[in-house]
Amino acid sequence: TQDVTLTLTSQDPSIAAFSTGDSYSVVMKGGKSDTYTIPVIKKGVGKVIFTASNDKGITMNPSKLTITAQGGGETVLFDDFDGTEVDSDLWTVSTRSFEYWGSSPTADSTITVADSSLNITVSPTGHYWPGAALVSKGTFNASSLSPLTFEVTREAFNCDNSTGGRCGIYLYNEDMSEYVLLNDASDGGSVEGCTYYGWCYSYLAADDASRRGGVTKLPNADDFADKGNHTLKIVANGLTASLYVDGVFGIEVPFKCYTGIRCSLAVFGRYEGDLVTGQFGSAKVTASTKPLADPVNITKQPKSFYGYASAGKTYTMNVEVSGTPEISYQWYKGDTAIEGATQSSLTIDCIYENEGEYTVEVSNEMGSAVSDPATIEFISVEEGSYAATVLAQNPLAYWRFDEKEGTTAYDYAGGFNGTYNSNQTLGAAGALQGDSDTAVTFGGQSYVTVSGMNFSSSAVTMLAWIKPDGSINNYTGIMFDRGNSAAGMDIVDNQLCYHWNDTQYGYRSGLQLKQGEWNLIAMVVTTSGATFYVGDAQGNFASATDATAQSAATFTSKFTIGGDTNFTDRRFKGTIDEPAFFNRALTEDDIFSIYNAGLYGKNSPVAIKVQPQGYTGFVGDTVTLGVTAVGSNPFNYDWQREINGEWVSLEVAGSRFSFEGDVEDSGNYRVIVSNNINSVTSDTAVVDLRYKPTSVDLTGDEYKLWTHLKFDNDLTDSSSNGNNAYDASYGEMQFAEGVL
Repeated sequence: TQDVTLTLTSQDPSIAAFSTGDSYSVVMKGGKSDTYTIPVIKKGVGKVIFTASNDKGITMNPSKLTITAQGGGETVLFDDFDGTEVDSDLWTVSTRSFEYWGSSPTADSTITVADSSLNITVSPTGHYWPGAALVSKGTFNASSLSPLTFEVTREAFNCDNSTGGRCGIYLYNEDMSEYVLLNDASDGGSVEGCTYYGWCYSYLAADDASRRGGVTKLPNADDFADKGNHTLKIVANGLTASLYVDGVFGIEVPFKCYTGIRCSLAVFGRYEGDLVTGQFGSAKVTASTKPLADPVNITKQPKSFYGYASAGKTYTMNVEVSGTPEISYQWYKGDTAIEGATQSSLTIDCIYENEGEYTVEVSNEMGSAVSDPATIEFISVEEGSYAATVLAQNPLAYWRFDEKEGTTAYDYAGGFNGTYNSNQTLGAAGALQGDSDTAVTFGGQSYVTVSGMNFSSSAVTMLAWIKPDGSINNYTGIMFDRGNSAAGMDIVDNQLCYHWNDTQYGYRSGLQLKQGEWNLIAMVVTTSGATFYVGDAQGNFASATDATAQSAATFTSKFTIGGDTNFTDRRFKGTIDEPAFFNRALTEDDIFSIYNAGLYGKNSPVAIKVQPQGYTGFVGDTVTLGVTAVGSNPFNYDWQREINGEWVSLEVAGSRFSFEGDVEDSGNYRVIVSNNINSVTSDTAVVDLRYKPTSVDLTGDEYKLWTHLKFDNDLTDSSSNGNNAYDASYGEMQFAEGVL
């Protein structure tokens, strides 16, 4: 009954505007139905909204609206929510409103296509609830419905805060396929299909324990034989609902209603094949009753790698995801898909051709996600260097501790980077001879944490160079893991010791560490026991073995270098360099080769520290010949045997070799050891092999002993038979020196 000013405002002036600018207003007389002409000077797809208000401060939405597009040439029509352009050949759209308590809708208003300028007819009557929206719904010319595109618009869903209310999603055509609601309400909910006149039927059972829902029966033309305007409604509890089309996320909207009020989200458009297209992406529409799936989500990103290029060495990137199976994977290098790389992990060779950025796309029926890029960068290793010697043994992890700043302790072999903290001092003088590589000093209060380890093994090797600064507290951890059970190298009574699966902490190796000097320490664990090695700065290299059988230990993201996470008094004070971790058992020769490379560097001549030792024994014995050489790696060993005065090379390699001996193997052996600087010949080792002594069973009458003459300066029978001999030569026989 009051005058109302109707204002239309263009939300995108570059697309749609009026002769008066970005908005146009007209005063509508109260109690009248009238026609107003709105001159449009631009046309296209854009958003136009309207408001109705008066000088009394009353703001309301019109309840009845007729929009007629007129004019010659191309005709453009905008709906009142998102400015979507309407094809005049296909559309006749009606507009309806709801009364306050959700009773029957008021009569339809009609949008028709004409050939003149845009006209709007408004009747300012009707009832509205707080925050209500004018909802556009479509009735379509049946002959023009193939195909039809559905769009979802947020503006058509406008509900206020409450609990226990009912909110709905409108489906505008009897040929609609599947729509699914995800209900996050803690008390579950239900979905109904409603006719054009508000008669509703339940088509969705209550949510399961995971609060998931799926359509078990879909509305169809037989159920809704009138105008085919369908509604899916869910009884919510003031939380959030999400719309999914065939299990693919479409739109998430605030889901709040006053008790007893019906609120709506409009879905409208044209078919185009079997795709639902619109502002929320594309989704294939199929008739399905599958429960709503969980979308794929990346929970652990693939890790970058900065380390050594090494022939035969590989690096593996992994991605971890959550979501409903089946989950698909596709790895990319740059923008190029890697053929066959369709698993959760990707292994590459550590060669320069494989440098670059890698990503992985993971997907399931709900959609897809792309990982953060993992950058792969390689550096070269100098031939004959300490690092090359370590890498030749294929370490799982190798921390050089050569950083001079920052908080990252790079693992140059496996990508298990560690983290420094303020208790470590970087850039200390390193352990390696002739190598400017630095080390890290530990203050006795903390440790370097290493993330990402997650494997079990019963064959493990750990080694590092350490230089203690003063006395070492018992059970100080050097390389230690507390994640699953205690396992690693520690120091007790100034000796190299260990924990393994929370046992063996009482073992003492007897291998003493030197204070203020560099010591190479190593531990090799197998199922048959553990072997320990200590090499000092003077070239003294020793080992000890605990023969206790061991089972596999698990190593985790709680692996540390320089301390035990559980005890503050078990933190190392001193300097550590070149820690390395191997998931296999290194031999004594392997360990010594690494020790030798660190002790002598690259330009030291070879020298024999321990000569090969000869062997005296019997046929069938195992004979082992070995030599200990020091100097710069690598060494070449030429073992030789003297045959008829000539030294002949044997077809054996390495610092030691073994064979099952025979009498013919007796003789002289030697080895020539060389490196790229010089060669040296060992002392001769003599091998003497004899047949083992044998015995005969002389028991029984046929073998009965008659006499035993020892000839110990007499002819007496030493047996009890009394059959002595006599000198038949009458004094010419003489006794000589015996054999036994």
